[in-house]
Amino acid sequence: MLFLILYVLVLLGFGLFEFKKIKNFDDFIVSGRSQSTGTIAYSILATCIGASATLGVVSTARDIGFPAFWWLGAGAVGLLLQSLFLSRKVRQVGAYTLPDLTEKLMGKDARFLTSIIVVIAWTGIIAAQFVAGAKLMSAFGSIDPNVSILVTALVIIAYSAMGGQSSVMKTDKVQFFLLGSTLLFTLVSLYTGQPVPLEAIRFDLINEGFTFENLVYYLVVVGGSYFVCPLLFSRILTARDARTAGRASFLSALGLVVMSLVITLIGIWASFHIDPSHGKDVLGYIIAEKLPPAMGIALLIGLVSAIISSADTCLFAVASIVEYDILKQERVRTTRVVVIIVGLVSALLAMKNPDIISLLIQAYAVFTAGVVPPVAVALIMWKKKTIHPYYRRLAFIIGGICGLASNLMGIDMLAVGGMVISTALSIAGLYVNQNEFLIFLSKK
Repeated sequence: MLFLILYVLVLLGFGLFEFKKIKNFDDFIVSGRSQSTGTIAYSILATCIGASATLGVVSTARDIGFPAFWWLGAGAVGLLLQSLFLSRKVRQVGAYTLPDLTEKLMGKDARFLTSIIVVIAWTGIIAAQFVAGAKLMSAFGSIDPNVSILVTALVIIAYSAMGGQSSVMKTDKVQFFLLGSTLLFTLVSLYTGQPVPLEAIRFDLINEGFTFENLVYYLVVVGGSYFVCPLLFSRILTARDARTAGRASFLSALGLVVMSLVITLIGIWASFHIDPSHGKDVLGYIIAEKLPPAMGIALLIGLVSAIISSADTCLFAVASIVEYDILKQERVRTTRVVVIIVGLVSALLAMKNPDIISLLIQAYAVFTAGVVPPVAVALIMWKKKTIHPYYRRLAFIIGGICGLASNLMGIDMLAVGGMVISTALSIAGLYVNQNEFLIFLSKK
């Protein structure tokens, strides 16, 4: 518990240090657009590698083997494509948020719709992160879950509100090193203590437990959510220039591949040495039974830091959108107030309304299938062609409905189909003459 308290004090120290350096809205929201390649890459990795992903990949790899790699590996593919086609343009557009970017590319209605979807979905994700944090903190002692949620929320709110984007990104760097180093040590410790013959490990990309259809879904839908993402774009927008933005996305894609391999190999080790009767909490069993006590505590703190690094990025992204895109203000003081309000609302949801959390997260499916394709097409064609408004709205609506239906019905390929339709409509909208289209509608 002492180490956890010290870690929290370090986070708050970052916020207090950055508080004195905030001079204007640019400094608070996009860190003065002055961040380096390394800082952005570490922040992206800390945001992507959450505790839920870590715990989930280890358990999945124990059950289905190497294809569990695609849980994060698909994200690496999306990030790589982002670095090749989008990152430089995202920075060159000079927006503050993803909705602001969509207005500059496609119009005011796109900004409003994107704002609402992102705020709803990511408020649910923040609340879910708080719940996960409370569960992990219970490992440090008998702490009431609601108290754990409130403590986690207050720490994140405090340093985010004080230091803004800069403090969030600096703490992300610490959090990534903490989680990454403890996971790497865990991998080495397990394989040296109880080796697994290399020839016994099957590096299959698909198998009976993870079919080709699953792979398509992960690459298209999960990879797409990394290709266009408000959280990752919020990092890209802090880059000192377009070249830095592109390099940061590329390096974070490579880092995500490495971390996915490390986490997957831990799960594969578990498939040889941990009985399936221990249930889904494979990493928890490893911490309790297979690691030295000090290392187990360090890994637990690393997992808590992973939750915090994901939650703080979500919180700041939502607060920025509320302030800049919905309230249409550019004041540091009111943005800090919004950070506090969004954080407290998410904490209350986490404590009292788990059903509402799952309902809010449904909006994420609408975003991925409906918003991602037209934004990606509009960015790629920036300064060349624009998507016809009617086609763009159809892409939003049809793709979003398919994504939501896929989530509610549990049919993965519906989301893939939604993204395909949304992409096709967006591309078609590039080549439609607006006057001819209006004449066509009038005849109907």
